This record gives sequence, structure tokens and C-alpha cells, in this order.
Amino acid sequence: MFGTSGALRAGGSGSCSRYVAPAHLLRAVTVVACGEALLPPVVIHTLISEFVTAPAPPASPDPAVDRDLQSIRE
Repeated sequence: MFGTSGALRAGGSGSCSRYVAPAHLLRAVTVVACGEALLPPVVIHTLISEFVTAPAPPASPDPAVDRDLQSIRE
């Protein structure tokens, strides 16, 4: 799963087994080439689990960001 997560973080749009049938591989490439995403259900489940259990990002990494956001809201 680490490989798929890394590939998606790097901009990948799909994943399939290396042992996939040629017809499925062709369909996968076509789907991704059309701008869609293609992930097997087990990968989607794992990604959701990782997302839900990951620590929340900090509210703001820089106090200046808070000031900028406040000035935009005013």
C-alpha cells in the first residue's frame, strides 16, 4: 500500500495490480488518460482508513497566516 500512497501523493491517478489482465490494463490506462481516477476498492478502503486515523494538520503553521486570513475576512 505504501507504493500506492506515494504514487498518489506524487500525482498518480490510478493503481492496479502488476498481474492485471491486458484488457483491464488497457481500460485502466484509458480511464486515467481521460482524466478520471481508477483505484481498486481495497485501495480506497485503505486510503480512507489512513486519512481518518491521520493526525489533523495544525490550524496554522505561521501566525502571519492568521493575520492574513483575518485581514481578508474584514
